[in-house]
Amino acid sequence: MAEKTTIQTSTETRDRLAALTRKGSTLEDTIRTLLNRDEARHARQQMLLDEQFAAARRDPVAVAWATQEAERLAQLAQERDGAH
Repeated sequence: MAEKTTIQTSTETRDRLAALTRKGSTLEDTIRTLLNRDEARHARQQMLLDEQFAAARRDPVAVAWATQEAERLAQLAQERDGAH
């Protein structure tokens, strides 16, 4: 059996978790479900971002624009840092 611990939360947070908890489940079950959903959402977002970057890299106009924009932003940052 896994070691148990206590998490300090406000009563509002505890009540919100309890409202999400299905009958016969525990608050830990609900927390695990929420964590799993969040991890899956982040993985989907990363996959979509990777696909967008891959598509952009295949577009020479987009690559040229991104390179120019990165250089412009780097120059602005350098000027800003030099002003301080």
